[in-house]
Amino acid sequence: LLVSKDSIIVSMNAAFESLTGTQGHLVHGQSLAYLPDQALQKNIVELVRMAHDHTEQLHKDRLEISGTLFSLQCQAITVSGEARYFLIGISPA
Repeated sequence: LLVSKDSIIVSMNAAFESLTGTQGHLVHGQSLAYLPDQALQKNIVELVRMAHDHTEQLHKDRLEISGTLFSLQCQAITVSGEARYFLIGISPA
């Protein structure tokens, strides 16, 4: 999942869609508030906040989705030291 500094969903790959049950074409260009899973939305918002404040670190969290525990990772993508995008990965824990 790629999110802009304004918390707009820029891109979502098929693996993210499959793991989270989210349809990328429905949320592309929308804010994170359009993610249908509120717990996932809340975790991603918090990870983006931490990555914005500490761009040099990889930020991690865990979340259960449909009975499966997942690991979430978020890394800021910077230009001239300023966070412009956030790359969020998800994988089974």
